[in-house]
Amino acid sequence: MASLNAQAFIDIRLRLLSFLLVCITVAPVSAQTVQSDRSTDQAGQVDQIKHLYRQAKKAFEAKEHEKAHSLFTALVQKAPQSRTFNFYLGRSAFEISRYEDAIVAFDRVLMLEPNHLRTRLEMARVYFALKQYEMALLEVKAVLANPDAVPPNVQKNAKRFVAVINSEMDYSPHSHSFTLVLGGEYDSNVNNDLGSSGSFELPGLNDLVLEGRKEVEDYALSQTFLYDYGYDFGERKGWHWQTKVLGLNKNHRETSQNDLQYLSIETGLGLKQSNGRWLFPLTLDRVYLDGETYVSNVALGIEYERAVTSKLFWTAGYTGRVSEYESNNKARNALSHLVSLSTQKISEGETPWVLGLEAKGESRRQRETHPTDPASMQEYRLRASVTKVIDSDWRVNSGFMRRWTNYDFKSALFENQRADRVNRFNLGVTYQMAKTSQLSFNVSRAIHDSNQGLYHYDKDRAALRYILQF
Repeated sequence: MASLNAQAFIDIRLRLLSFLLVCITVAPVSAQTVQSDRSTDQAGQVDQIKHLYRQAKKAFEAKEHEKAHSLFTALVQKAPQSRTFNFYLGRSAFEISRYEDAIVAFDRVLMLEPNHLRTRLEMARVYFALKQYEMALLEVKAVLANPDAVPPNVQKNAKRFVAVINSEMDYSPHSHSFTLVLGGEYDSNVNNDLGSSGSFELPGLNDLVLEGRKEVEDYALSQTFLYDYGYDFGERKGWHWQTKVLGLNKNHRETSQNDLQYLSIETGLGLKQSNGRWLFPLTLDRVYLDGETYVSNVALGIEYERAVTSKLFWTAGYTGRVSEYESNNKARNALSHLVSLSTQKISEGETPWVLGLEAKGESRRQRETHPTDPASMQEYRLRASVTKVIDSDWRVNSGFMRRWTNYDFKSALFENQRADRVNRFNLGVTYQMAKTSQLSFNVSRAIHDSNQGLYHYDKDRAALRYILQF
């Protein structure tokens, strides 16, 4: 019996030893399997984050800022210590006006890297949008305090930003600006004559042929003064009142009958919005020829200006105008409806191109019944311009204008309804003499074509102007 018990005890010990050997063999394999699973999971997470970041960056660059904000929020939740994810989360939040979210995101970047200068500039933009100008100024000055770490162009922009912030801190609801323009002008055909080499027929008088008068060239001196006043009712992006007063005087050397004086007052409410502005101007103006009143106008309009992007703008407007001529031209008294649409595109770069396109239309009707109707007409105008910035001082510009004018009245002399076509080409250069003064030189050629020979003529002009703003 004792021998049996001893044998049983030996069997138990052998079984325990076998079990332990199995455990020792299996344990490293299990640990290796767990480690492998963890590595696989981590690699999957990294791939997922990379894919999510590519989507978020693509949305941000496409200006889909709501989508970008949502994706970068998810990325920050997965990697809260990432400076890149927090930076773009802040920028996305800024673009959709979630300023508090932007501050929190930028703060996380600065906690991780206090000298991240790009983030400080973005933080300054947020504070500026919140009208916390002192805080914005501190952030920009922190950037300028490290000149060795900031590229020259960034330093230049940061200094401009400081000037803008300082102007806002010194803000007044009243704004004033003055512009003085002194000019000299040459006109090859000051009387708009057909020229002695030209002639035209009068079908209504048995095809009587009349010779054109000799073209008269002349020189003129001009002075223009513009005063611009604005009053803000309290909200920087809200209602304001705008008033402009313009005066022009032009005196000719030989043909004093063409001396011109012009006076205009434009005033009215305006409404500034985040990307646009509404204007509701009332305009009173008067034109004097040779010292006597020629025509007076009263106009009321509505205009909307829109910034589609920081480089693309468009403007649309409508104006109703009443015109009153002096007694000898009462038949010209008219009521006009004018519509306009224009756009401007600025290219990228330090020396951009500026492209402009403008279309205008006018329907004018005679206000009173007269034997003749020189007033009623439809006019359409298309203008295109190109300006090239050469450097900080020089820029050149060119333009083309096409105008169609169709009159309702049928002339008994010409036996038709007058239709005029005008093509004008111009080329100019501007030199920035100082911060507040410019010198410009422009030349132009206008070709006036008409189905009534009396109104067919050409005109060349050249003008040199000095512009002072204060």
